[in-house]
Amino acid sequence: MVDTNHKIAFCIDSDGCAMDTMTYKHQLFFGPIAADIFGISEQERTSFLKEWDRVNLYSRTRGVNRFVGLVMGLEFAGVEHIDKLKEWVETTDSLSNNSLELALANDFSRDLEKALEWSNEVNRQIKNYEGDSLAFSGVLESLERLSQFGNVYVVSSANKEAVWQEWEEQGLLKYVDDIYCQDRGKKEDVIATLIASGYCRETILMVGDSLGDLAAAEQN
Repeated sequence: MVDTNHKIAFCIDSDGCAMDTMTYKHQLFFGPIAADIFGISEQERTSFLKEWDRVNLYSRTRGVNRFVGLVMGLEFAGVEHIDKLKEWVETTDSLSNNSLELALANDFSRDLEKALEWSNEVNRQIKNYEGDSLAFSGVLESLERLSQFGNVYVVSSANKEAVWQEWEEQGLLKYVDDIYCQDRGKKEDVIATLIASGYCRETILMVGDSLGDLAAAEQN
């Protein structure tokens, strides 16, 4: 049940917006693990990882969902036999591991299996990462201030367990009313849910660092 005690909802993206985590996650985990699991050759690995960083960090597609970014990277590398993965990415209501598991159970394919293996391994390695996952300067104070005027929601396309752990370690959760991650739908669907729960669209603010965040707001 969404708490609409306040009339204003602040939807805060996590990676790259509140948390300074995007660069290391892509350069240490997302890209290299994709190269390993999908068999990118040593000769092509450097160009693949450079394109991966461009798509996910240094272009207008920054912050795109992991599975969308995966397809873009694999297409760049000319990886074949990913039709089922592309179809799922284009048609699913939830770009998440749970949704991918259901798709695999209904119609097995090797590309879907590899995508799930990749996503699970990324989650595992990020969870075990011992480096610092720090909030940007001023985030704690900003969340405290925002919570005085409205409800604060984390709205992220990332894995919920990772987001929860990072925000908890940084002491940010005390100002958060709920967390919406990939397991609860796309960002635009989350905003639509908030509107359906009683918020006016004019009093919902989506705070993010990518065009995907802007698109989620504009679609509502």
